[in-house]
Amino acid sequence: MNVLAELGMGFAPSVKAKEVETPCGIYHGLQLPTERDIVVVSIVRGGDALQTAVSGLYPGAPVGKILI
Repeated sequence: MNVLAELGMGFAPSVKAKEVETPCGIYHGLQLPTERDIVVVSIVRGGDALQTAVSGLYPGAPVGKILI
């Protein structure tokens, strides 16, 4: 689930392009948002599988619940 959470975070509107210089050359990647830029919201009917994975990436991010 962690890979799915990381992939989903790549589509967040606050993600920015970032270049990192490595010994093998320039790497073009993404800068993920910081903990203060996001709120994790779990839809209770859908389960908390992704909420746990995203909370692992951003342990300090606030968590909300929506009951459907």
